[in-house]
Amino acid sequence: MKLYFAGSEVDFQGSNPYGVLYEANARILISYTAKDMILKSKIFDRFDDVFIDSGAFSVYTVGATVDIDEYIQFIKEHKVKIYANLDDLKDPDQSYANYKYMLAHNLDPIPVFHYGEDIEYLKKYLDCTDYVALGGIVRLKNQIKMLKRFFDISFSIVKDKAKIHGLGVINWELLQHYPFYSVDATSWHNPQRYGQHFSYREGRLKRIDGRRLNIHRFQTKRDQLLNSVRELQKAEEYITKLWAKRGIIYE
Repeated sequence: MKLYFAGSEVDFQGSNPYGVLYEANARILISYTAKDMILKSKIFDRFDDVFIDSGAFSVYTVGATVDIDEYIQFIKEHKVKIYANLDDLKDPDQSYANYKYMLAHNLDPIPVFHYGEDIEYLKKYLDCTDYVALGGIVRLKNQIKMLKRFFDISFSIVKDKAKIHGLGVINWELLQHYPFYSVDATSWHNPQRYGQHFSYREGRLKRIDGRRLNIHRFQTKRDQLLNSVRELQKAEEYITKLWAKRGIIYE
């Protein structure tokens, strides 16, 4: 499984997230809406594995705008290898139209099937691609039963037709239950957000409450962030080996 560290365009308390992720040799997911920062920080030169998200969530939540032709031009100009379709969280027909439009421009975006959409959209995407993303689950947060119903249906449709990316999926139970090819998460920022830390030990990923006495509280903010990334990378390695034992081998 590939774990992409999302939200690196947000600099919490001067922690220099790009520097931390570069030191950890991490995979990163960045929103196209942060394109100026992407270019300024020379992300494509510094990182080997970069996933560009279209910025649909930013459009939905804060009213940002994304011009599909400019998005296409950006992908082509910078030879982006992994990128999502320009999806619309409110309109699955528009998402599908955007997907077909990008295909017509000789691109191969990863389409996003959202929670609550008709399953027929997922089937239509599978006619065109072998890599899909499941999204629109942020609002569900920790409602595991609802998430499982969504994933049960989605994985039963996809089967072995395509690889699946889980947008914002980092729940430990779900990662052990579903063979995601890749996922992304912003929770590696938790040391800066909540004083919360990660600890991976013997097949378990734990979140340590910031109010508890632990060694991470005595580190610098940057070291806290770096520790968070490395613990999540250990968990990523464990999940990859777990699914390999079950017969699912990732690239």
